[in-house]
Amino acid sequence: MREKRVKSLIEYLLFIAILQIFKLLPYKASQEIVIRIFLFFGLLVGIRKKVVQEQLKISFPDKDRNEIEELTRLIYKNLALTSLEMFAKHKLDNIEVEGWDNILNALKLKRGLILVTGHIGNWELAGRYIAHQKLPINVVIKRLRNRYFNDYVNRTRVKDGINIIYKTKTMRAVLTALKQNEIVALLIDQDAGKEGVIFPFLNREASVFTGFARLAERYDTPMITGIALRESDNKNRFVFEKYLLPSEFDHEADKIIQITAYFHTRLEFYIKKHPEQWFWVHRRWKGAKKAKKLQK
Repeated sequence: MREKRVKSLIEYLLFIAILQIFKLLPYKASQEIVIRIFLFFGLLVGIRKKVVQEQLKISFPDKDRNEIEELTRLIYKNLALTSLEMFAKHKLDNIEVEGWDNILNALKLKRGLILVTGHIGNWELAGRYIAHQKLPINVVIKRLRNRYFNDYVNRTRVKDGINIIYKTKTMRAVLTALKQNEIVALLIDQDAGKEGVIFPFLNREASVFTGFARLAERYDTPMITGIALRESDNKNRFVFEKYLLPSEFDHEADKIIQITAYFHTRLEFYIKKHPEQWFWVHRRWKGAKKAKKLQK
């Protein structure tokens, strides 16, 4: 236990030291350096490269080897830019927003809002943007392995006006936030393991979370697909689709299945359109064998 704590502290201190150096450099220079670092460790050292390419091949069977290689390069480049923007860029500039009225209209119902999203583009920047518009936003997350890094990242989020809800305390905190007409952002694209149910996602069975659908269905809470997209190295676009109410889905079919299918389909749409911007380094399908069958 002590060895792990010491290792985590060393990793954290090294991260802070490197971050301070980047903050002293012109932003353009920091971009170029960080991109080179990520490409070196991703493509040459091969950190998670095999995972990325195996998952790409299954999700996009029509792409040849050269296309997979180029996609892999762009994926690590996007991760580099996202990381730099999160920790070293403070200005919320060069951002285009589509569908902002959809969020405001949903909140007029006074039932709170579930913002359904995923790890695509710069999802962290989107959360900051919403908070800076003076709207109360809560993000449901898992604790990071490194406790020091976890605390640092969340201090940054809280400083930007984002409230953190850990998954271990999800239900009560989420219900409280929704009753107060606040936004709760849920990233539904990570492996749910034994807690999830089997559902198709990008040409393969995956373990997916259905809690957001059950919660929304119980209280008829409005839900919106929210996606952060990178338009260029220095420009981001946030898309907020029209809100949906569970009561609007087919009454004769299982609403949990309908809601889960709908939002995963919307997420798939954006991933297929911008595959270089999704978080492919995550082992998305590893927990499918542990997941339960969805009860119809």
